[in-house]
Amino acid sequence: MEFKGDSYKVNIWDTTGQEKFSSLTNTYFRGCSGVLLTCDMSSLEHIPTIDFWYNEMKDHMINEVPKILVGTKGDMMNEVSEDVLGQIAEKKEMSWILTSAKNNQNIEEAFILLLERVIEHKKELIKEDNKEEVVVQRLNGNAPLQKKKKCC
Repeated sequence: MEFKGDSYKVNIWDTTGQEKFSSLTNTYFRGCSGVLLTCDMSSLEHIPTIDFWYNEMKDHMINEVPKILVGTKGDMMNEVSEDVLGQIAEKKEMSWILTSAKNNQNIEEAFILLLERVIEHKKELIKEDNKEEVVVQRLNGNAPLQKKKKCC
């Protein structure tokens, strides 16, 4: 995928939200760099699947990664409003975006948004790993200075 002049390799796993694939998704969650959690916005009956997959994700992820809630079928929203999607995303501390494949609305933007968040997150991790060494002096004042790497 091309983004801001750079090329990125993006692997996407789609399990179509079926519980019979949950054993596979658990493996995918462990090694992922980001998550697009999708929800069909055409009916209220689909809203509980957000909690199911969110909990699966949280239970099986090793590291914290960017997560984006994607409302699909935005062109067919009769029972569910955009506000509901925003409230769910806020409660779960996720970004969100409303899409429609039928109208070609925000499809590419959803992937770009995730890629931006993953890149930002990776940069933060690199920054954390490369914290500068700090100089520490013993309380008695006579001991030589020691260098210790910052932690956490």
